[in-house]
Amino acid sequence: MDRQVKYHSELMHIINKNVRTSHNPYASPRKLIPIVGAIGKFQYDLLRDESNCDEVNRLIVGLDSNQVNFKTVLSKVDIKSKTKFTEMTVGYKGNDEIVQTSPDIQLANGNVIQDTYRMRYSQSGRLIYIEGACKLLRVA
Repeated sequence: MDRQVKYHSELMHIINKNVRTSHNPYASPRKLIPIVGAIGKFQYDLLRDESNCDEVNRLIVGLDSNQVNFKTVLSKVDIKSKTKFTEMTVGYKGNDEIVQTSPDIQLANGNVIQDTYRMRYSQSGRLIYIEGACKLLRVA
């Protein structure tokens, strides 16, 4: 066992001696790219204008935080898809429990998604809550 520790220590010394690292103050942070087919989850409370999402959804959409409001989410949707996105979410006029976006939604970061929503309504029939899944179809 002592021999393995010595070998590991020598190996680490060789690696540290031969690997050079440099700090570039202008380097951008590493971009994490979700895999096509990845599915992120989110919930949106329309009465409070609060949305919470998991890390996968945050990365797909390009959000800075896992807790945002609708205006922030809408700012991440490409201008060509904003109307369609709004009509399928907060502006939805139907009474279906499950709604799927079609055609797909283009995001400002270039990613293309398809959302599936589970709509929750008040007793008076008003949309009050959305649970959703965001599937990444194409990466920018």
